This record gives sequence, structure tokens and C-alpha cells, in this order.
Amino acid sequence: MIDLGSDVVQCARLLGRSAPGILAACLALPPRARNAAIVLGAANATFLDEARREGVDPETVVELRERVVHAFAGRPDDRPLDRAIAELAREERLPRAVFDAALDAAEWDATGRRYATIDNLLDYCVRAGGAPGTTFTSVASGTFSMMH
Repeated sequence: MIDLGSDVVQCARLLGRSAPGILAACLALPPRARNAAIVLGAANATFLDEARREGVDPETVVELRERVVHAFAGRPDDRPLDRAIAELAREERLPRAVFDAALDAAEWDATGRRYATIDNLLDYCVRAGGAPGTTFTSVASGTFSMMH
């Protein structure tokens, strides 16, 4: 079970401000999955919230990507979310691709991308919710090791 102390508390606050329903779902999970789910939810919510701010500079997503790269390299920025991502990645052996997919969706939001076809929209949906949702479900159910 991942134990992140005050970092997970800060992640829960981030998630609660952005997506209180998702935080409630995380808190209802068994203790072995609760912290990991909170970190995943906080990361996804932070990425999308940052990208959807009015007047956001697309460079913001580049900075978010750099933070994820640092976290996965074991050198997280000195922020609760970044430290929590680093610990989660190490302990759960999460693939960075999950975070990259969410960041792709954030980049598309930041640049105001529009979708001409349902297939284009589905590409966005997979990145914004599908990849994080699948990982969230796997971590929450304790089946993540099956995805390795």
C-alpha cells in the first residue's frame, strides 16, 4: 500500500476542489488502493484544469510534461503532487504512457482543438478519461499487476 503522508493529503485537497465526486469515490476505496487512486485523480484533474484555464499558454502543458518526466525519473519537483506521482510510479510500476495520454488531452484543450469526426472526438476521450480511468480501476481493484 502506498503511504504518502502529507503529500496524499495535499493531493486529496487538489482533487476535492476540482472533482469532489471523484474524491468521494477514492475515499470509499479499500485502504490499499485509496492513496494511489487519489494521486491518479489529482494528477488527471490538475492536468486538465491547468489546460482549461482561460488564456492558458500551451507552454503550460510542456511544463506539466517536464514535471511528469522528472517524477518518473525519481527526481520530482518539490511539490506534493509531483512527489506523490514519483512514489506511485515507483511502487505501482505505472507506465508513464497513462500520464502522457492525459497530457495529450490537456494539450488539445489548451490549443482549442476541435474534432471534425466522431473518431477524432473518441481519440480525445480515450486520452482524457479512458487511459486514466482504466489505470484508476486497475489500481483500485488490485489488478494493476495484470497490466504489466
